[in-house]
Amino acid sequence: MSDLSEKTDSLVMQTDSELQILKTAIENAPMSFVITDTEGKIEYVNPWFSKLTGYTLDEAIGQNPRILKSGLTSDEEYVALWDEITHQTVWRGTFKNLKKNGEPYWESATILPIKNEQEVITHYLGIKQEITQAVNLIQEVHDTQDIMIAQSRHAAMGEMIGMIAHQWRQPLSIIAMTINNMILDIELGNFDQNNCLSSGDNVMKQVNYLSKTIDDFRDFFRPDKGHESIKIIDVIEEGRSMIDASLKNNGITLTIQNDSNALLNTTSRELLQVFINILKNAKEALLINQIPDALITIHISDEEKWVVTHICDNGGGINTEIMGRIFEPYFSTKDEKIGTGLGLFMSKTIIEKHLKGMLDVQNSENGVCFSIRLPKE
Repeated sequence: MSDLSEKTDSLVMQTDSELQILKTAIENAPMSFVITDTEGKIEYVNPWFSKLTGYTLDEAIGQNPRILKSGLTSDEEYVALWDEITHQTVWRGTFKNLKKNGEPYWESATILPIKNEQEVITHYLGIKQEITQAVNLIQEVHDTQDIMIAQSRHAAMGEMIGMIAHQWRQPLSIIAMTINNMILDIELGNFDQNNCLSSGDNVMKQVNYLSKTIDDFRDFFRPDKGHESIKIIDVIEEGRSMIDASLKNNGITLTIQNDSNALLNTTSRELLQVFINILKNAKEALLINQIPDALITIHISDEEKWVVTHICDNGGGINTEIMGRIFEPYFSTKDEKIGTGLGLFMSKTIIEKHLKGMLDVQNSENGVCFSIRLPKE
């Protein structure tokens, strides 16, 4: 009997010791522990909770954790939370809460039910870690990216004006020549009504082309209307209509082969910006290296889950020493007057962060190939 008593005492001492260790760990942990009853009323908070929120143990007991509610978590989310934990599952998520002094903070929370020996829920335990600094850092990164996108769009405005000049050169020449011929006919007494009508139709045709060009370039700068279901060839053809005249005036041939009918759920303005950036870089490489028979090829194809676009040129490729840096912000091999170093950085950001795709580059036999993979709808 004494042996049994000694074993019992030993177990009690061991249990007490383990409980003391657990209590010490919880009371010194750099995270919040909150225990509530089944109605959600607080029965215990550890010192870190009080340090973080400003509510003492006495102030917190009997309250609902919603005393921290900032109003940024919807009632539907709270309903979903309670639905999960009352059905004996663990809930994980984030809250933006308010401290006692009104200061906001973010925390990552895990809330789980505590059950007795009969598997009946008696309490709920919330384990919470403040993540305000991490959330703010992520927001700063997003803000920086937004600023860089704006800078990139702003830099593109000057480039677009140059493209408009290329687009307008031929139709303006045709309009000027047609009007000059009409004036000469009138001065020489050779006015013919049918010729005049034909010349007028030709002028209107060129004016309509100029008007369409303005619409195309204006659309480039309009805000994205959100994700839409599109075919990638449609965006590429839009890009070609904007840059094709500039390529032709510089003796550069652009060919497109489309072997995909898949739809993408994406933002067309951002995707168009990427294509314009890559085509413009290819054009500049071909001109700088004075490539005869300059050529840019675009090939669109399907993989199981992706639509793949290869944009290749025969401009001589990228120096292997800088290949790993071309997607860095503000890195450029061009003169600062024509290069901001943001185009390829923003292209990669748009494809991989915004559109959940992949953008890679590698040298080919005669030049460089950019590969864009975007998830199918």
